[in-house]
Amino acid sequence: MSNTPIEHLNNLVYGAKSGHFSNAMHWQRYFEPIPEFPADLPAPILGIMVLIWQLRDKDLQEKYPLKTRESCIDFIAWCIVSGRAEYQALKEATQFWDALSRPAQLSDKPYPEDDPAHAISWLMALAVRGRSDLPFDLTSKEGRSQLLAWYILNGRTELSLDDIPFEDWQMRYFFSPSATYGLTCFQELVYNARPDIRKIFPLPSTKQDYLTWFGSFSLILETRAALNQPAQLPSDSLPEDDPAHAISRRMVLAIQGRPDLNIDLTDKQGRQRLLGWYLQHGRIELGFGDVSFEEWQARYFFSPASTPGLNRLQELIYEIRPDLQNAFPLPSSIQDYLAWFQRFITVETRLIDVLDSEPVDSELRHSRGIKTFPFGVNIIGYVFGQLGIGEDVRMAAQSLLTTEVPITLLDFPLGINASQAEKSMESYVSYKPKYAVNLFCLPGLEQGLYFAVLGKQIFEGRYNIGYWPWELPEWPEDCKHLLSLVNEVWVYSQYVFDALNPVSPVPIRIMSVAVEVAEVSDLTREDFALPKNATLFLFAFDLSSSMARKNPTACVSAFLEAFPLKDKDALGEAQIGLVIKVHPPKAPNKEWDALKQLQENDPRIHLIEQTLSKPDLMALYKLCDCFVSLHRAEGFGRCIAEAMLLGKPVITTGFSGNLAFTSQENALLV
Repeated sequence: MSNTPIEHLNNLVYGAKSGHFSNAMHWQRYFEPIPEFPADLPAPILGIMVLIWQLRDKDLQEKYPLKTRESCIDFIAWCIVSGRAEYQALKEATQFWDALSRPAQLSDKPYPEDDPAHAISWLMALAVRGRSDLPFDLTSKEGRSQLLAWYILNGRTELSLDDIPFEDWQMRYFFSPSATYGLTCFQELVYNARPDIRKIFPLPSTKQDYLTWFGSFSLILETRAALNQPAQLPSDSLPEDDPAHAISRRMVLAIQGRPDLNIDLTDKQGRQRLLGWYLQHGRIELGFGDVSFEEWQARYFFSPASTPGLNRLQELIYEIRPDLQNAFPLPSSIQDYLAWFQRFITVETRLIDVLDSEPVDSELRHSRGIKTFPFGVNIIGYVFGQLGIGEDVRMAAQSLLTTEVPITLLDFPLGINASQAEKSMESYVSYKPKYAVNLFCLPGLEQGLYFAVLGKQIFEGRYNIGYWPWELPEWPEDCKHLLSLVNEVWVYSQYVFDALNPVSPVPIRIMSVAVEVAEVSDLTREDFALPKNATLFLFAFDLSSSMARKNPTACVSAFLEAFPLKDKDALGEAQIGLVIKVHPPKAPNKEWDALKQLQENDPRIHLIEQTLSKPDLMALYKLCDCFVSLHRAEGFGRCIAEAMLLGKPVITTGFSGNLAFTSQENALLV
């Protein structure tokens, strides 16, 4: 592995040769193996895994350098234990999880038929790698039994692996006979691992009672997906309104060994009672309160019932509850009943959280396996973030609203350490995409984070546009693969176009950002503790950006050179000053501390460490006399543009993205 992991990722996703990049859904290549890694690993290293590794430069890259086989295996173990829970795209990497479902190679020697090794997968073996709290000795039968029991009884749920099915080779072991009182290997394993069960059911005298208890416990071998499948009832021969059309395997298995429920599934009334018990009590009692109902169940629940004005779910609850029938006689009290029912599903049972109320619409959109979405734009970014990139999202939304294009906003605050108090577009925010076009108002690497965290669902079947801020003259080599996440890229200026166009296999379009200063608050200089009569130069920037690129030290140096400190200035009589405004730093910043030291030696330098609302920030701009930005590079320069809209003279660098709107005629370029 002579090249770096990110170079391998680029070769896989972006392509080592021109012309390699052609698929409109090229992001799918993130789910393919990277061939440069060792072929004898327990599971392949996929592109999505290296993307996550790249995003975690402060921890994963240091802990797992991916230069040796052992380092790769340790990283695979991290993906099982931690990565799967954090990154939906990793969870969707079926080739990785399929490989981990193979038998683990624990020894070169064969094991006896009843040895737990015959049910241990690579997934189980690696899930405890490096876990000092789980010191299972896999060289001994006892250790292998302990691992298998832990995984089935605890680990599978603890690591959210209960949607990964057991394979046929594992099930053969589980249901093969053991040497203990005619139990299967699985029954014996559970019995030996549970002291409480051994105490309740001493063998062999209470074997039948143990097996009755074990009947419902065996649900633990099922995956969530399998349990959510329709129960094996003769529903095809039953009328459309029969409750059998909403009963899942989970519900049927849940009542095994429950004579107290007295439910007979051979008649309609029994099926109705099962469905009603599960909806009202069983799902919570059994710990399934967060398990969503499937589309086929929702279709049944929300279909019209035989009772006029009710759907089948409303009718079902009404018919199994005599108290409701007494309180709300139908049809005269139907509106009162519906009001009660609304509270029942939203407050009392929270059924609303696990029911899809639009099954028919969902079915139409997914018919024939082709996803189609209505015209409009999902705008994704830092919707509430009080920073420039957040303003990009909000102004993109405002711009599209002027054209009557339908929009919705999706907030993604994970990539920033900024205040989330900007609520001006809150009414347009939703929690899932609605439309056919995605507009990602995020830095390219943050779009990679979005893809890793939330998975492929939002990308699939939609036209994806990256509205990416960028500031440097060249697009970085390590980020070329990110171009696979979009169908085209919008850039703020010709400067950014020139950086991306030479390396991009997708179209690049110059789409200048919108800028407005519609509202300015009535704050005064006194509110900012600024001198009333001094001529004030202002520079505002975000400390989370690169200090070297924003170059505030140059502003201070230029100010001191132009206006040397005099004795009377030290006494507070200065008629000139420099204001530098930043968000409060989230972490120690040596460069900023150095600037603060300069302020202590010169009372004319005023540092404002405060997050301001947009109207208050514009007020600060308006209260100062000149805006200064001696940046080394900008993709656009929103602060400069806002100051110019307020009629302020600007002194700024004659280079990079701000040249899209600054010139010798309207600014002082240096």
